[in-house]
Amino acid sequence: MPEDGTAYDALEPEKLTLVVKAADGSEHTLPAGGLSIESRRSQVAVEVSLPESVARELGAVELAVGVAPDLALVPVAAASDASPFRPAEVARARDTLATADVLFARDLARTRMAHLLNRLINALPGNTGADPANAERAWRSVTGTPSKLATSDPVLSEAAQIYESCRLGLADIWPPGLRRCLEVSHDAVMGGLNADFWNIVGTGS
Repeated sequence: MPEDGTAYDALEPEKLTLVVKAADGSEHTLPAGGLSIESRRSQVAVEVSLPESVARELGAVELAVGVAPDLALVPVAAASDASPFRPAEVARARDTLATADVLFARDLARTRMAHLLNRLINALPGNTGADPANAERAWRSVTGTPSKLATSDPVLSEAAQIYESCRLGLADIWPPGLRRCLEVSHDAVMGGLNADFWNIVGTGS
C-alpha cells in the first residue's frame, strides 16, 4: 500500500477537469493542469490540491474537480524505485476497471455508503470540533435531511447512526474526532469492496 504523500498522476489526464465558479456566479470548466494528487490513508483515499496562487489567478470563489468515469491514477515514477510499474502492469490494472464497475453496480449499498461518507468528510469545515453546529450543517448540506431524522432508506439511516456516534464520541471502536472517525468508517467500507475486487481479478492479497 502507498505511504501517505505518495504522488500520483492521472493515466488519462483529460479525464480530470477543473470547475471554476467566479464571484458573479458563472462557472467554467478548464483542463485540470497544475493539480497535485497525493495518497491519503493507504490506497483508499487521495487528496487533490491546487496552489492558492492559481485559484486567485482564475478568480475562483469555489473550485471543484470533475472526474470522468474509469479514471486511473498511477504513482509518479521515482528515481529511487528499484521496481517501478511496467507499462504492461499499468495496462492490466486499467483493464480491470470494467470488473470494478460491475462490482460497484452489484453492491450498491456499500458503494453508496462509501460515496456518502466521503462527501460528509469533504463537507466538514476545519473548525468542526469547535462548533458542533457545523457538524449538523455538513450533514444537511450533503443529505438535505436532519441527521436524527428516521428514514426508510437503510443506507442513509446507517450513515446517520455512524455520523451521530462519531460526532458524540459514543463509539469505542472509532478514534476521537468527527472527521477522523468518519475516515475510519469510510476506509472500512472501501476495504471490504477492495478485498472483493482483488478476489475477483485474482491479484491475491
